[in-house]
Amino acid sequence: MDTNTHNSHPAMNPEVGYDHSDLSIRGIIIFLGGVGAAGVIAHLVIWVLFVGAKKFTPYSENPNPMATTETLQAAPPLQNAGPQTTVRFPEPRLQADDTADMSKFKNQEDMELYPSKPYQKDGTIHININDAMKLIVQRGLPTRQAPSEAQAQTEAKPAAAAAAKSSAVAAGGK
Repeated sequence: MDTNTHNSHPAMNPEVGYDHSDLSIRGIIIFLGGVGAAGVIAHLVIWVLFVGAKKFTPYSENPNPMATTETLQAAPPLQNAGPQTTVRFPEPRLQADDTADMSKFKNQEDMELYPSKPYQKDGTIHININDAMKLIVQRGLPTRQAPSEAQAQTEAKPAAAAAAKSSAVAAGGK
């Protein structure tokens, strides 16, 4: 017969346990609360800055005192656009009509890439870019020929002789 009495709870050994200075759930909750509060405060500060900036900078006024506002006529009937307000700078303007300038630039580029006559008066030849690409596809890109063994040996001999001469000069100079 067993004379030992067994309790229903596990054995308690005061010498064995865990370190009570480890992270506690309380510390984790305090940290997460602090991070959340800092995020809310940062959002509120940024929102106040935007609202304040909107009050101090009136958007209805002209941002540039030199610019004048001009309302253009209504768009043609098939376009879904009403009258548009544009800002015009006083003279002298560096670029008076940007759409016309861009069209002029594109036309110049097209004349260079797609010339009507390949032979120019100054003796140069400009072929169509599409024809040039077709020629590259047909002929391939230019490559250098690999040197033959005889050429490689004749080129290696002077280099070896120069290296031997420089090492002999260096040894004799000491």
